[in-house]
Amino acid sequence: MPRPTPLLGVTNRVLSLTQRRRSPEALWRRLLDSCERDFGLVPDGPEAEALQQLLIAMYDEPGLSAMGRFSAEHSQVGPRLRNVAQVDAQHRDEPAIAEEPIDDPIFILGLPRTATTVTHRLLAGAQGCRGPLMAELVSTKTHYEDWKKESKGIEKVIKLMYRYEPYFEDIHPLSAFEPEETFFAEVATRFFMGSAPLKGYRRWIDQADAVPWYEYLKRVLQVLQYGRPRQRWVLKQPAHLWHLPEIFKVFPDATIVWCHRDPVTAFGSTCSMNEATWRMHLNPEAVDLHELGDLWLDLLVEGIETARTARAGLPRERIVDVPYHWLTTNPYSTIPALFAQLGVEWDAGSDRRLDEHFGKRDTTRRHEYDSSAYGKRHDEVNAAFGDYVQMVHNLNSTQPAWIRRFAR
Repeated sequence: MPRPTPLLGVTNRVLSLTQRRRSPEALWRRLLDSCERDFGLVPDGPEAEALQQLLIAMYDEPGLSAMGRFSAEHSQVGPRLRNVAQVDAQHRDEPAIAEEPIDDPIFILGLPRTATTVTHRLLAGAQGCRGPLMAELVSTKTHYEDWKKESKGIEKVIKLMYRYEPYFEDIHPLSAFEPEETFFAEVATRFFMGSAPLKGYRRWIDQADAVPWYEYLKRVLQVLQYGRPRQRWVLKQPAHLWHLPEIFKVFPDATIVWCHRDPVTAFGSTCSMNEATWRMHLNPEAVDLHELGDLWLDLLVEGIETARTARAGLPRERIVDVPYHWLTTNPYSTIPALFAQLGVEWDAGSDRRLDEHFGKRDTTRRHEYDSSAYGKRHDEVNAAFGDYVQMVHNLNSTQPAWIRRFAR
């Protein structure tokens, strides 16, 4: 289980003594001034509104620590707002960027901890495909003068985060040079509640229009694609569950890869991951594991039901269900079959990457979790997910059609 490190406590004490306490309004104004100074524009669209709502919600969080306030400015909101300005400035200076077609992208989603990451990285590395790297999502440019220099700061932040919470390295290893989920470029997502409860933010996001956030994501991809060979984008974020209609509105020829796993396992693992991030952003006494369990069970059930309702009105052939059992128990058969179903070429590089992940992976279990630590018995979790539990069981018990069709 995650545990606060002495370094985190020391940092919070130092920041509480040295941190200049600004109101969220004053900090927002300062961030906007920075964008105007460096990019010649002030973000004022839906993307800016979303980030302002996040900043307000974080500062309204009663248990936010000094580290949490620092993160709001330097990690969560500040860099994202600067990237909005950077993306908009490039579109302004190079109008042809907006003509870049983002054709037939693949969106990988599902409950967290359902093998979305390995699916993403294998597909993103395939010939003709591309996944955005973490560094590209954090700082989006058409051209990087010095790629190593650009990424160095991000790698430092990752290493520092592991020092504050070593457990996180086992949960979700990060690298500036690896394909990452679109979370790192997003301006609004329910997964910001992985840092703190943010009740006000949830009220806001529940009624907000998500279409502009996906239009912004498209502009990000256009910047990254401009002047480079066009490849098929492979994009991953579990929270895309909430936004299937918006995805198809902005990317009408998208294909959805929906990963499924036993909800009890996915819930416990998700809570464990978010416990680590809550401890980095909240004062110790504010980390209520039962509150965390209540929030994330509610969110995950909501995400699944929102997606299941939405898919009824979407093209069936554009959604591929990928059961965790089939993906992981016989990957040398099922993953090539998945590639074939998606029209992605399987080659020697794909074989090598599959070996690197499954053939040589460390099977030592370091990420331990149990839903009971978050106040939920297994039967309670299953009951909350309703007939989705049976749906997952059926998917795992019956060989999917795309495996039967393409398996070697």
